[in-house]
Amino acid sequence: MFLISNRQFDSGVKVFPNLYVKGNYFRYGDFIFFACGEFFEPSILKDVFLSLVKNPKI
Repeated sequence: MFLISNRQFDSGVKVFPNLYVKGNYFRYGDFIFFACGEFFEPSILKDVFLSLVKNPKI
């Protein structure tokens, strides 16, 4: 489960000036990717998300 809000909340993490999130996510520059429903090794997860940033058509 994840939660995105423009207001601070308990156990939320500030990722941008007015954006707070809770859950499994990966941040790369101006992008936030949420990992839900699958289990990946951290290195594989990072590679998958980086390939999405480099080629948004995937």
